[in-house]
Amino acid sequence: MSADRAREALDILTPLTKRVSDDPKVYELQARAYADLGKRAEQHRALAEMYLLKAGLPAAIEQLRLAQQAGDADFYVL
Repeated sequence: MSADRAREALDILTPLTKRVSDDPKVYELQARAYADLGKRAEQHRALAEMYLLKAGLPAAIEQLRLAQQAGDADFYVL
């Protein structure tokens, strides 16, 4: 991602979340990639997954609220 290749990073990270769904670092990296692309709702959703895996339920819920308020999500993301 330091090479401004967030789209390529997501192409790797998104399938990885299906195979290694218990690693918060994967979701943290996914959130950074979404942030680089300006996709705020997706960024917050990924952060919610990360916090949930770190046993931070209140923080995860807050991230989902922020995702709803981001204004750039479609029906399916919401």
